[in-house]
Amino acid sequence: MSPSAELLVDATLLLGELEVSAAFSVGRGELVAIAGGVGAGKSSVLRLVTGVTRADRGIVQFQNEIWDCTDSGAFVPPEQRSVALVPQDFRSMFDPEECPRAALMRLRPAHEATALLHALALGDHVIDRAVRTLSNGEAQRAAIAYALAQRPDILLLDEPF
Repeated sequence: MSPSAELLVDATLLLGELEVSAAFSVGRGELVAIAGGVGAGKSSVLRLVTGVTRADRGIVQFQNEIWDCTDSGAFVPPEQRSVALVPQDFRSMFDPEECPRAALMRLRPAHEATALLHALALGDHVIDRAVRTLSNGEAQRAAIAYALAQRPDILLLDEPF
């Protein structure tokens, strides 16, 4: 791992007959994209970083803390990792009847929740409506706001566009 790397992934996942190998490091402030065909394992690699999926071989390390290592058996559970994931099905992050502002207020004070939603171009006419009534774009921006409200060290976006 380079001295400036914050996240190191050097792991293999066995997904049925598919073997997915991921080897990369990410420095502080870097943006990284994982590209590949449908079913290539991109989402599985993101779940590996979150801890929802464990490596079959290898290591995941963040800021010199081992999050998953098959050699030592070390494992940090997802709730102890500072990672937020916006999944492909971003509406799944919310109760369909809940409004974005209420969802964010579980994480941040009202004024911060409102400011974050406004920063993502969601106006007052949107942030107090039930998520089920929002357009896909509005719901997606609300999901990104929710992930950012967690103040994660790592933000993962699964097919954000």
